[in-house]
Amino acid sequence: VEGSDPGLNTINIPIAIAKESGKDVVLKYSVDNIINYPGASDFYYDENYPRNENIATRGHDYNFGIVTTNASGDSIVTISAGNTIAYIPLTILDDDFDEYDQILRVKLTLANSSTWTNDPTDPTYDTFSGGAGAEASIGANDIYTFTIKDNDPEPYVQFEADATNNEGNSGVAIELISVNLIDGSGNSVVSEKTISMDFALDTNRADSEVDYTSASIDLDNNGDKYLDDFKLTDDQLVFTGYTYSYSAATSSFTRIDGESTKDITLTIYGDDLYEVDEYVNIELSTFENSQTSELSSGDFSYVHTIRNDDGMPSVTWVGANSGIQEGDPSTENGEGDYQNTDILLTLSKETGTDILVQYSEKSGGTAESGSDGNYDFYLGIDNTDLSAIGVNAKTVIIPSFTSASSNLTIPVPVDVWDDDIVEKTLVADNENFFLQIDAYRDKGPDGSWATVDDNKIDVFSDNEFEVTIFDNDLPPAAFSVSEVLTKTANVDPVVAGHWNPVTQGYWNSYNSGFSVTVPIENNQNLFLGNVRLVAKKSDNVYKEFSMEPIRITQDMITQGSYTFDVSAEQFEIGTVDKPADWFDEGNEVIISAVIEDSDGNETIGTESPTILIIDETPPVIANYIINSVTSVGGTELDGYWNSSNTGLDVSVAVQAVDTSVTNGSVRVLAGIGADANSAAYEQL
Repeated sequence: VEGSDPGLNTINIPIAIAKESGKDVVLKYSVDNIINYPGASDFYYDENYPRNENIATRGHDYNFGIVTTNASGDSIVTISAGNTIAYIPLTILDDDFDEYDQILRVKLTLANSSTWTNDPTDPTYDTFSGGAGAEASIGANDIYTFTIKDNDPEPYVQFEADATNNEGNSGVAIELISVNLIDGSGNSVVSEKTISMDFALDTNRADSEVDYTSASIDLDNNGDKYLDDFKLTDDQLVFTGYTYSYSAATSSFTRIDGESTKDITLTIYGDDLYEVDEYVNIELSTFENSQTSELSSGDFSYVHTIRNDDGMPSVTWVGANSGIQEGDPSTENGEGDYQNTDILLTLSKETGTDILVQYSEKSGGTAESGSDGNYDFYLGIDNTDLSAIGVNAKTVIIPSFTSASSNLTIPVPVDVWDDDIVEKTLVADNENFFLQIDAYRDKGPDGSWATVDDNKIDVFSDNEFEVTIFDNDLPPAAFSVSEVLTKTANVDPVVAGHWNPVTQGYWNSYNSGFSVTVPIENNQNLFLGNVRLVAKKSDNVYKEFSMEPIRITQDMITQGSYTFDVSAEQFEIGTVDKPADWFDEGNEVIISAVIEDSDGNETIGTESPTILIIDETPPVIANYIINSVTSVGGTELDGYWNSSNTGLDVSVAVQAVDTSVTNGSVRVLAGIGADANSAAYEQL
């Protein structure tokens, strides 16, 4: 076995003859490339070593001691006359590299004199066939085999240290990744064996695995900007071992260095897309003639980090506001619940990685958010992608670009609930709500949301978006209330042109109520709605009458109107809950009506053309005095009427202002009798 001190590592190879000879027996021994290398491999073939790599090399694996040669330069050994044994001294040379267990074969032939030249005509030539000089012959065991057992460990295989490089904005970068053979101390070594191992891209990522590939490999060799990050071809590395060159001139072997380092070519594609830092993980496997375990953890794994050098795109709304329909615009009548996708978020430039956008509803809108038709809209349930960091929010993901035609924008889905309620108010015709961008982020190099390596940008300004929901509901049609017709229970005769208890535009003490007609349109949405009467002073707001709203029936829709009969009590007093605040002497009262459909939508009608002036105060009779009555025409005699008279001049004096008679009239009565208080008066 190979030792640590070649000088003492000497072995005597014994050569013996069966009996003593009276002459010296000269033997030629040969250990040269002709015997031990492939030129003679048919004689010494070993199927376990088809390249004869197990053959020892003189001057490197072994040396003989002091060698005696004949005139032809052959190495000879002599068994002196009278002896039966001689020795060939063999020294095994130590080295510090791995090699096969190697075989040394020593072949013997006869050479009876030192001048033997292997010439058949020489009389000393021994053929052992009866010719002259045949004193000895070589036995069957003419080859001695000695095995040198190697005691050096196989080399370890080690990747170079992981590296990080900028991606670049264009072109390609060639990275040469070295794989090295080292000894147990980490020093570079070469083996005499041929060493090989496979290398391959590791695309499988196990749970908690540190080394993995996140970048995208170019499988079709087209260097696509959007789909490809790098190019690598799985292959095998082969390290050639030491070899030896034989010189016939010097009869020696020269060792030729083998390989201790091999390179793997990794091609990195540059682009101008924003991406996270990406990894390329290459793994070694299937080792031959080397250690199959790592000297240090990670020696068989290499990670190349492609560092992103492009800025993250910003996220904004498309526009500052948007109007969406309350009903489904895809239906024939534009009605029904639907999901709207008109509200868009956009990136400022292309992205090579997914971007998650967090958004929320901002206060200040009039529309109500909820998960069913009792509300106006719904933004959906919170996304749980960020739940690992305790954030549940409304989110959308703008996907990584896969081509130049990929979209910079993504819709924010809004469920819109279509109701039958008119949304118009005194403030606005339609309802609205506001959205805001809260933040956006990528997944980071680990490819998972909500981890520490996410790149995140919080948004605090220019992030608001107003959405108006255009109402598709109509209230009852506009209408006008008819004239007001007052009523009376008084049976006194009407004095044409002077006195009538039913006077258009007035409410007096003789009135017992009034009637007013409200038109009802032919609209089935009014069925089971209601109509109610309202009134107000000219400078006030409408208030309801004390009677209950009238439920609209199908007959009313068919007839096209409904007539209210209002009592004096309802007009003048009302109830505690609904007092007749409009009623006071001298007020001008405007009468109208409100029609409400079955969905609660209302329309206030155009007021009646009849404005009721409240005048229940009778004239103050004492304010009016007849100063004189004078007959005129013919013979005029004070205090008498004769057949010649043609008329009377009656002088009425107004003693005080009496506003109750404004626009009224004065009539003259005559009564028969001596007592003015009991006279039966008739109008002249």
